[in-house]
Amino acid sequence: MPGAYAKDWIVNIEVISDFVRKQRQNIKSDCAELIPTRETVYSVFNS
Repeated sequence: MPGAYAKDWIVNIEVISDFVRKQRQNIKSDCAELIPTRETVYSVFNS
């Protein structure tokens, strides 16, 4: 099962370092422009 996760289930890995840096600055300025991340949960079924 872990092999399938590593090879078949991951479709995209995104580097968000720049986004996090900008969000850290927003936290320091009263969170007025803070942008929450969007996450999607996918069900996993054994086949």
